[in-house]
Amino acid sequence: MKHNAKSLSRRIKIFANNLLEYLHKSYPHSKYQPTRDRSVYRSLELCPNIYIKFRKWNDDKKPYFLILYRGTRYIMEFDLSRVIFNSASEIKWILNRPKRKENIQNLIDLEYSYEDQDEDDIITIYNQMISLNGTANRTNKGYRFCINDDIRVVRENFKDLIAYTIRTDQAKDINETNYDDEVDIEAVEGQIQEGRYLSKKRNRALVAKRKEIDEHKCQACSFKLKINGKYVIECHHLFPLKGEIITRLDDLSCLCPTCHRIAHKRETPFSIEEIRKILETRKNANKSVQRMAYSHR
Repeated sequence: MKHNAKSLSRRIKIFANNLLEYLHKSYPHSKYQPTRDRSVYRSLELCPNIYIKFRKWNDDKKPYFLILYRGTRYIMEFDLSRVIFNSASEIKWILNRPKRKENIQNLIDLEYSYEDQDEDDIITIYNQMISLNGTANRTNKGYRFCINDDIRVVRENFKDLIAYTIRTDQAKDINETNYDDEVDIEAVEGQIQEGRYLSKKRNRALVAKRKEIDEHKCQACSFKLKINGKYVIECHHLFPLKGEIITRLDDLSCLCPTCHRIAHKRETPFSIEEIRKILETRKNANKSVQRMAYSHR
C-alpha cells in the first residue's frame, strides 16, 4: 500500500505540474507566485487576480487538489485523487460534483453529463482516495471529463474548462453590477448567452474554422490585431439563439470586441451591414463636428 501511494503521489505531482506548465504557456502574462503557505505546492497567476494553485485541501486532509481562485475567493476545485492513470499515455479523469451551482452549469454548458460510472473506475478511485487521504466516500456518479485520453487532450480540455469558468465567473460579476444603461446590460447578457453556446464541444471546431476563413479580421470594420501570438477577434452568431438550433459555418461571422458589443445592443442582433452603417454614420458625424470646429477658428 505504501509503495502504491508513493507511486501514485509521484504521478499526480507530474500530472499537476504538466497542467500548470501548459496553462503557463497558454496565458502569455501568467507567472508563478512565491508562497509561504505550506499547504500550497505551486501557485500560478494566470491573469490579474486569477490564480490556480496545486495544493492540499480541507484542512490538509486531502493532499492533491488544483483550485482556481479570484483573489482569495475560491472558484472551482479539482480533486486529483480521481485521476486514473491506465498507462503512460492513457488518462481517465472523473470529476466529482462541484460545490458551486455555477460550476455545475459550466460543465453542462460544455456538454459533460453527471452519470453513473463503471464499477471498476468507482473501485479504483475509492482505493486511490483511501491510499492518499486515509478516508474516502464511495460515489457512483461523476463527470467523465477525460476517458483514456492522451495528456495533450487532457491539457486542452482542462485549459478550456478553466477559461470558461473564469469567463462565466466574471460575467456573474457583471450581472450583479448596477448599470444606468439598461441597453448595455442586454448587450452583455447577449454576448454571455452566445459565448456559452459557442463554447460547446460541437461548436468549437466551427468557431475555429470561421476565424480561419475570415482571416481573424472583423467583418464589420476590418480591424485585425495580433498580441503575443493571439488574435483579438471574437466569433458572433448572426441569428438569435432561441430554442434548439443547429449552427452552420455560414451562421457565424468574426467581429472585433467593439463591433460585437454593438451587435448585441438590441435583442435581435444588428446585422453586419447594419453595424457598418452605424460606424459610417458615426464617422460622418465626427467629420461634420471637425469641419464646424475648423470653420469657427
